[in-house]
Amino acid sequence: MAQIPTPDRGQPLDVSYIFTIANAINDLDSRVEASKNNFSQIAGQDTKTSNLRFFAQSVPVTSGIKSNEPREVTWNFPLSFAYIPVVTATPYNVGGNAAGGNVIATIKSITTHSVTCEVRFNKTDTETTVSLNIVAVGIPDAA
Repeated sequence: MAQIPTPDRGQPLDVSYIFTIANAINDLDSRVEASKNNFSQIAGQDTKTSNLRFFAQSVPVTSGIKSNEPREVTWNFPLSFAYIPVVTATPYNVGGNAAGGNVIATIKSITTHSVTCEVRFNKTDTETTVSLNIVAVGIPDAA
């Protein structure tokens, strides 16, 4: 986009110069899309991002079980969501040993008030602890 030349000091602003400025502003306006930066879409609905609720929790899971035996973990959200939230669950090797680094976490179910995950230790020659870092994002329940 070409730059508008600045007028000389003391030069009167004539109609053609103001017309050039107005055209440049209109051109810029047509190139910039309406901003949606303050909105997010959850459950197919646009909502202000400031209206969303973000809950995060680190839930400890101790092994002490046989290899490939699942351990179920449920976390209840502090408040209910109006719709099923977006949830992620990531295992974190708190113990720092090989057993804690060989873990699979699967989300089994998500409701408006909780998430249930299955944690499977693939190698358990020693007692180990992992944490399940869970983040839930959604529209809070109005009730």
